[in-house]
Amino acid sequence: MKLSILLPSIRELACRRVLDNIAQATRAPYEVVVVSPFPVIGPRVIWVKEDTPTGSARAQAVAAKVATGDLLVAMADDRSFVAGWDVLLREQFLKRELRRDRIFCMGLRHVRSRLVGTVFGFYYPYFPVIRRSVGIWYDPIFRANFGDCDLALTVWSTGGACELGPSVLEVDPSDAVRAVPDDYEEEMRKFALRWSPIFGAGWPTAKLRDFNIDVDPDRFLRARHTIESNWPGFARLRAVRGGPSIPALVRRSMRGIGRRLFPA
Repeated sequence: MKLSILLPSIRELACRRVLDNIAQATRAPYEVVVVSPFPVIGPRVIWVKEDTPTGSARAQAVAAKVATGDLLVAMADDRSFVAGWDVLLREQFLKRELRRDRIFCMGLRHVRSRLVGTVFGFYYPYFPVIRRSVGIWYDPIFRANFGDCDLALTVWSTGGACELGPSVLEVDPSDAVRAVPDDYEEEMRKFALRWSPIFGAGWPTAKLRDFNIDVDPDRFLRARHTIESNWPGFARLRAVRGGPSIPALVRRSMRGIGRRLFPA
C-alpha cells in the first residue's frame, strides 16, 4: 500500500525539515506531494508550483489531483511523524476499514494532545487519511479553513464514517501562532450554508464554537472509535477541558428524577 503524503508549504526551511522527518520515520512505500512557491527536488517528491499561495485547503485539493498512492495523507509543515507511524496507520486503517461497508476516513492524532475536533457533533480529523479511489478530499471552495470539517461531513453524509486513528503526530516546537486569515468569517459562512440544512437543525452557527467543539473523546460515548452525536445539546455541554461526560450527565439527571419522584 503506497502512501501519498500531501504537504502544502510556504516556508522552505520548515518544508525541508518535514521531508527529512518523513524519510527517517517512514518504512512503507510513499510519495510526498509538495505544493509550494519554492522548488522542491528530491527522491519520492512531486513538486507542484504555486506562484501565489491561496491557502492550505486549496493546496491540499491541488496536491490530491497529482497523487498516485493508495491512501491520501494530509500533512503540514509545522508537524512531524513519530518513527513507525506508517505501520500503525496501515494496521489500524486496514483492520477498521473492513468493518465499514461505506466510505471510511481516519484521522491522525497528536501525541501530546487528547483533544479532537467535532462539528455538529460529528468527529472530524485534523489530519485525515482516506483512499484516493474514493474521490473525496478537500474542496477548493475553502481557502484555508473548514476544509477538514467539510471533508468529514461529506463522508458522514454518504453514510460513511470518520474514526480516530493512531497518535503519531508531533507539533514542531518552532511553530508560531498564526494570524486568522481575513476571509475566516466568509469561509465559516460558506460552511454553515452548505451543512446547516443537513446536520445543523437546532444548532446555532453565529460563532465558531457554537458548532465546532474540541473535546476529550474519552469523556463521550464513542461507537467504533468515533464521536457521532448530532444532538444540539452536545454544543451546550462545553466539555472542552474537563466538563462532565455524557454518562455522568445521564446519571445526574436520573438522580434528579429520583429525588422528584421519591422525595426524602
